Amino acid sequence: MRIPNRLLGAAALAIGLAGPLHPASAALEPSDLAAIDCAGVAVDSTCTITIAPGLGLLAPRQDVLVHEDGRGFDLVGDLSIPTGGDPVALQEASLSVRLGVGDRVESLIGLVRTPMPNGGFLGPVEVTERPLAAMGFAAGRDLLALEGPIGDAPLAAERSYFFFEVVARFAAELPPISMQSPGGAGVVVLDPTDPFFYVAGEVQGLGGDGQEKPDADASADGGSAGSADGGADASAANGDGSAPNGDPNASADPNADPNAESQPEDGDDAAGIAGFAFSLNGWIPFDPVQTAGVGDRMPSFDGHFFQRTSMPLSPLPIEATGEFVFDLDPDRDGDTPFTPEAFAASPDLAYGINGALDVSIPFLKFFEFGFPLGDASAAIQVSEDDVRAAFSGLVTDDEFLPGLPVPIRPTGGIQVYGVLASKDLLHSYIHAEGQMGIDAGALGRMTGVPLGELYSQDAILDITAAGLSLQGSTSVGIHPSVKLAGESGFEVFISPWGESRIAIRGNFIIAGEVLENAEMVVDRNGVRVNGRFLTSGYAFEMEGELRGDGYLLAGSAALADPIETNAQDVLALTNEILAKREVVAGLEISLSVANDGLSAVLPAFQSASSAVASAQSAVDSIQSSINYHSSKASSYYSSYKSWKSKSCKWYDAACQSKRAYYISYYYGKYSYHVGVRSTLYVSRTAALEVLSFAKSKLDAIASGVSSARAAVNLAQQELDTAIAALRDAEARLAALPRLDGSLEMIATIGIENDEVWGAVEGNWNGQRLTDGYVQLGNPGEACLLVPTMGTLCSDL
Repeated sequence: MRIPNRLLGAAALAIGLAGPLHPASAALEPSDLAAIDCAGVAVDSTCTITIAPGLGLLAPRQDVLVHEDGRGFDLVGDLSIPTGGDPVALQEASLSVRLGVGDRVESLIGLVRTPMPNGGFLGPVEVTERPLAAMGFAAGRDLLALEGPIGDAPLAAERSYFFFEVVARFAAELPPISMQSPGGAGVVVLDPTDPFFYVAGEVQGLGGDGQEKPDADASADGGSAGSADGGADASAANGDGSAPNGDPNASADPNADPNAESQPEDGDDAAGIAGFAFSLNGWIPFDPVQTAGVGDRMPSFDGHFFQRTSMPLSPLPIEATGEFVFDLDPDRDGDTPFTPEAFAASPDLAYGINGALDVSIPFLKFFEFGFPLGDASAAIQVSEDDVRAAFSGLVTDDEFLPGLPVPIRPTGGIQVYGVLASKDLLHSYIHAEGQMGIDAGALGRMTGVPLGELYSQDAILDITAAGLSLQGSTSVGIHPSVKLAGESGFEVFISPWGESRIAIRGNFIIAGEVLENAEMVVDRNGVRVNGRFLTSGYAFEMEGELRGDGYLLAGSAALADPIETNAQDVLALTNEILAKREVVAGLEISLSVANDGLSAVLPAFQSASSAVASAQSAVDSIQSSINYHSSKASSYYSSYKSWKSKSCKWYDAACQSKRAYYISYYYGKYSYHVGVRSTLYVSRTAALEVLSFAKSKLDAIASGVSSARAAVNLAQQELDTAIAALRDAEARLAALPRLDGSLEMIATIGIENDEVWGAVEGNWNGQRLTDGYVQLGNPGEACLLVPTMGTLCSDL
């Protein structure tokens, strides 16, 4: 891939080969330019050059050649890039910088030896092949817009970066890993503020190169999680001879030309173009694209190392293709895979993956199988004791679990998530939900019964060390003779040792008849069906099996209570009648006593009622007198007030005498009636107390009367019930046949090869005595031909 001219400039190679494009100025000094800040005027003093926010260069003053037009400068020699820690060396630089508006750097082009940071955990790095590279700088958004390796880099759009187009293979060693760019060309991106270092290339050796994927037994026994890499295989090798980029058609020949062009065809590499990156501060973000079901186990985090590749996640039975972000020191104890001795004593590593997964299932012992997930995420935790992965993704292939004894395939979307642990299979699980088809025909072929496929829109699959369990609902049966009456539930179970079983439960329709609470069970022993057939209130518990040449289900039921006609029954019924007669006699006595009790309390009730009426009459009479005297007092008081308000002339003696007379007269009358009324109030209070006492006495007696009447009613009801029971017992005694023994009518219903038939027999004292006939229909009946008794029939 070539960097477009708008970013790099076509003159980069010419600068490296032919020297500066612009003549140097004899009059201008580096410090005359706003982009350059020199520590002094000596030729060996260091100048700091600002390229863009966060990007700078350090150069000896003598290596900075200002252009004659004053609009740029050349940098020739060994430079360095300042970082938060150790500077990054730029060897054999031949760069040309041009300034734009405001004396800001507009372009930087030229050649340098490919740089490599060596601070922090990158301290031990050794560059083994450092080719020339065309250098430039650009904003992250411009680099991400490009096609090819640089557009796939994990860059931040708002940051500025140095980038280097490598013209030959770049290679470095950082034990235990080695890294290289593809032969012939490559891209390196550097953010010195971290520093962050990205190479469009491959990494080998971070863990498990060429390891065979462990089998289920090895994982169950604990698998090795204690290697120096903690079991996380960040190798580009797949262990199957395929190329590190995951293309099985690409060469993995160790003698192949390392500088040969090798570009994957479209669609060949699900991981995209291989690449890796380091962040010394651990600022590479990981955000899972799929978290369904395991969100609490799959947090976002920032890591130190990024890789786009394909590799097995040893010792876990997972292979991944996509983008990996590694937190090299999640417990922040200073141990990383690049400090092997300390890391081996206490390995800890965390990494996340977005891409595609190939998950093998370690639980089922009878064979190995797995499934691919596209658009998936995984989070892996490596500790001293265990390697544990949580994953979530979507089934994107046409097949899901085709190799099972009961194959499962997707009929729509399926979400899968789970947790796998290298040493703890009991707490490992795989869960899936979605639209699935289950091929029951595989089990049917074992039994010789043709079976179809189950379809479910809401299937739930769980796989653990206990086996595989699949549950869901369906409305389509798996056998042509057994229809489903509505939605039915089903369950598929496969044990860790390969024993398989399918059970469907619901209401079935067979030969046009409904079986309620029915169940079909399919296993290696055959296909069995059971259910309840209801008719005229009788329940026939049907059961049978489906065979390759047909089917038969049958069930029996007793159609009526057994007819008991022996002497013991006569004696028992006679004793029952005598006992019921004694009950009737006792209840008649109880009724008489209850009536006597009611009669005893009635006179007292009547007397109390009279007392209440008399007391009420007295109260009413006194109240009437009170009302009379109140009216009179009110009238006289009005007349008194009228005369008192009347006035007379001072000389009219007759008027004054008359006024005085009537004031005295009317006030006397008023006072008389008020006095009488007060006396009546006292009398009324006494009369009310008498009335209250009489009413309370009446209430108490009335309660007794009510209880007595209730006792009479209850006694009458019990007597009526006892008499009815006596009459029933007498009728049953009269109806007993004159035969000794017990007659029981047993009907059998059969459904055989789409036909329904019936039979009936009469059992007398446990032995078959007779048979009869059955008429099926609505209504149907079953009849027995009984000697000495004629025909006995029952609805069916």
